[in-house]
Amino acid sequence: MQEPCIQSFFDPETFTVTHVVSDPVTRRAAIIDSVLDYGPKSGHTSRQHPMNA
Repeated sequence: MQEPCIQSFFDPETFTVTHVVSDPVTRRAAIIDSVLDYGPKSGHTSRQHPMNA
């Protein structure tokens, strides 16, 4: 059994971390504690940061 791969991505704007845990055998993954991007000028949120992870 292989160990899962764990990668962490720091978002300096929100000072939070998004984690991606993946199984190298099945190639399945989960995103943990994803960050919503927030545009202060528009007042809108997006999911671009988790998609980049």
